[in-house]
Amino acid sequence: MPTSTRSLGFSKLTGLALVSFVSLVWMSGCGLLAKKLGAVSEADAEATPVVAEQADAAPPPVVNAVVTPTAANENDVSRFPDEKKLENVLGTLQRVTNVREIPGIGKVVATLAKGGSVTELAQRDKFFLVAFTNPKDQRRLMGWVNQDSFTAPVDAGTAFVKCAAPETALIGDTPFCGKVCTLDSDCANGQACKGAANRLLATGGKGDAVTVCTVVGAPRVSVDASAPPPVVVPAIPVVPATAAEPAASVGVLAPTNGKCPSDFTLVKDNLCHRNCVRIGGCPAASPLCLNCTGPKVCAANRDICK
Repeated sequence: MPTSTRSLGFSKLTGLALVSFVSLVWMSGCGLLAKKLGAVSEADAEATPVVAEQADAAPPPVVNAVVTPTAANENDVSRFPDEKKLENVLGTLQRVTNVREIPGIGKVVATLAKGGSVTELAQRDKFFLVAFTNPKDQRRLMGWVNQDSFTAPVDAGTAFVKCAAPETALIGDTPFCGKVCTLDSDCANGQACKGAANRLLATGGKGDAVTVCTVVGAPRVSVDASAPPPVVVPAIPVVPATAAEPAASVGVLAPTNGKCPSDFTLVKDNLCHRNCVRIGGCPAASPLCLNCTGPKVCAANRDICK
């Protein structure tokens, strides 16, 4: 019996010690686990406001970068009721070009170098209304340039033009026929004495500076340089063909039985156009010398080749 009692007592002591050890280990493990869980919670607590801040942040505003300013000099540039609106055609100048307030004979707005970029807004006869950024001060300006500005120059000399009275051979950017004036009363109805040019010498050089009659522009309206107002393009005057040889002043006429007189060519617009060699060799009503199909022909605008 004594031996059994001691054995039992020893067993109880051993069991209590074992339970105490397991409890200590479990409590230590729980403490470590709690610390780890606490560390994770603190990290999550620190990260959560950042995520929330990013999610609540407002997106950046959308900015429209394509804004075309109104031309600074629009009130100084002549506009005409018969100019043809163009859909903002981008063009590259092929020669040094004077941009003028009046087509061919106005005050020079700016002189642009070869390779300069312009936006074609309208066309009137052989002149184009363009908008451009002035390289000197970066202002948006507008003005008129000759159609030759978009073709490479050819050194063929200056062709002398023959003009019927009361017009005189003159030269601005190119040779033309115009009436020299002193007062507005010297000009026809609807014109004003505000053009500037030089007399064209027989040698092709420039003579005395003169003032010239020019068409009065349409009523002044506010114009955006990227969207000029719509205009009405008048029909091309057609002279009925006759058996006699057409006069030198006739550049376009209707065919007779589908045929054109000698020195005329039937073009896509189903009209007979006088043949030409270069600008200056056509009548005033059809001053352009265009190469459509076949020989070059006189025309009032470029649309005949389309």
